[in-house]
This record gives sequence, C-alpha cells and structure tokens, in this order.
Amino acid sequence: MADNVPAHSTSKEDISNANLQLFIDDARRFLRTSFEAIQKHCMEVYQSALVWIPNESQIGTVYATDLCRVPKLVLGLSNSWDSTELVMDNGSPVLAVALSQNGSQVVSGSRDQMIRIWNTETGEVEAELKGHAGWVTSVAFSPDGSQVVSGSVDKVVHIWNAMMGELEAVLKGHTDEVTSVAFSPDGSRLVSGSNDKNVLIWNTRTGEIEVELKGHRKSVTSVAFSPDGGRVVSASNDLTLRIWNARVGEVEAVLKGHWNFVTFVAFSPDGTRIISGSTDSSARIWNATTGAVEAAHPSWLVEVRCVLPRWQPGSFWFIR
Repeated sequence: MADNVPAHSTSKEDISNANLQLFIDDARRFLRTSFEAIQKHCMEVYQSALVWIPNESQIGTVYATDLCRVPKLVLGLSNSWDSTELVMDNGSPVLAVALSQNGSQVVSGSRDQMIRIWNTETGEVEAELKGHAGWVTSVAFSPDGSQVVSGSVDKVVHIWNAMMGELEAVLKGHTDEVTSVAFSPDGSRLVSGSNDKNVLIWNTRTGEIEVELKGHRKSVTSVAFSPDGGRVVSASNDLTLRIWNARVGEVEAVLKGHWNFVTFVAFSPDGTRIISGSTDSSARIWNATTGAVEAAHPSWLVEVRCVLPRWQPGSFWFIR
C-alpha cells in the first residue's frame, strides 16, 4: 500500500475507548465530505483528507499518529462537524424539495425547468427530469418512491418514473401556474393547487381529474392530503385554510386567523391537527375536526415558509 495511505491498524481497544456511536457517525461524515476523492481513487484514502476533519473528531483521535505525518491546519478548523451534512449544488435557484419516505433520495425543482433526483448519502444526481416549459414550483415523491410529481409555472402537472427518469403522464387542467402538488397516502391520487384559485384531485393511473375544489378567492399556495386520504387541506393568499372532503369536493371547514398570505399547510401524522405557516410571521396549529386554533406561534421576525410533520403524532418541525 502507498506510503500516503493511513494504516488501518485501529485496535479494538482504540474503538472501545471512544464512543462507538460517535466513531461511526464521524466515519459517515468523513466519507461524505471526502466522497469525491474516494470515488475517483477508490483504492486509496489519502492522509491529506485527515487534515480537514474537526479538531474533536473521533476519527482524528484514532488516527492521531497519522495526523502527525501530514501538514497541520492552524486556523479555520471547527471543533465539531457542521450541522449541514451535505451540500448539493443545483446550479440554479431551487424552488422546491421533497424527501423520499425511506430518506435515500431528495427531489428538487428549480428555475432552470429541471427536476433532479439526488442520492442523500453521496450528494450525487441520480436522474435529471426534463419536460417542463417553466420554473418548477413544487415536487413530491409517491409513498413507495417509484414516482415523482411536479408542478410548474407552465400550468402543467407531470408524473415521472423515479427509477427510469421517464415522463409517465402530463396532466392539464389548471389555467394558471401550479403552486403545490402532493400524492395521496396510497399513491392512487394526487392533489394540485394553482394561482387559478382552484384545487384539483387527479387519478394517477388515468391522469383524469376526479374532483374540482373551488372556493378560494385568491391563489392557492399549498395543498396536502390527510393521512387517511379522505380529506384535503389547502392554503391561500385569501388568508384562509380550507378543509375539503376529497371524495365529493365539499368544503368541511374554512379556517380563519392569519392576517397575511398563508404559505404552507400540512396534516399531523395522526390526522388530528393541521399546521399552517404564513407571511404574517406566525405558525398556527388547528384542530382538524373543529377548526379551532389550538396553538399559535406569533411574533417571529421572518415569514414561515414550511412546516414539517414530525414522526410523533400531532407534532411538527417549524422551518422559517
């Protein structure tokens, strides 16, 4: 083995003396950071890569002897790994992202009219989907990860084969920009919202419109299915949220409370609550049955653009 390759002489005692979980996490972060070099030189991992690891890294502790043989970086190293695990350079402003359910892939939509599917471990592009004639404003994976749906300012919704990168269906029905798309929990339907003020529910197999939801007075900004697929919630620039019966298209409730554009909505995993974010710098949690506000998080200095349901029933992450 070349002289510049770290000797893999880590003893069991070395690893047992360190926190094993931290060591494994360190190794994962190290591989992600150095993936390009490792990919190009698959038989060698250069000692120089050790120069850039954080000061308190477990990898650095185990390979302390090797670190003495390479140049030392005096300034600029952090003590621990950054909270950002991976940066994927899209090359164009990204307008929408979604994570597959198993966490292995991310799909992005951008101003260059492209949809890209990324590997979350390596940060590599696995597929580039070309077909829209305008900015891609919303993307989502199907529950089983086999399909991707996208919406665009070209007024069209596309369904893609996520494995092959092929276009499976072009759904036309909106008369203005498509702003939000989402699959139903069983993947048999999808919902789209648009600047034409309407919400459409589509059959993913036939590509036909099953239900038209009309009632918003301004652009629809966000849509989502309930966990059982029986309801849809929509947000709008008319300052309201609406809960719809997804089968018959009737409005079940109109939720009022935001005093500026509502930009995002989602059901909690158990379907009992709805979360909304707004440009009024607040997020609100609503009772999905009564429509009452259960909690409000006001007085943030920035608008709330996205709120993600956590795995715990009824819980949420706020993203501002």
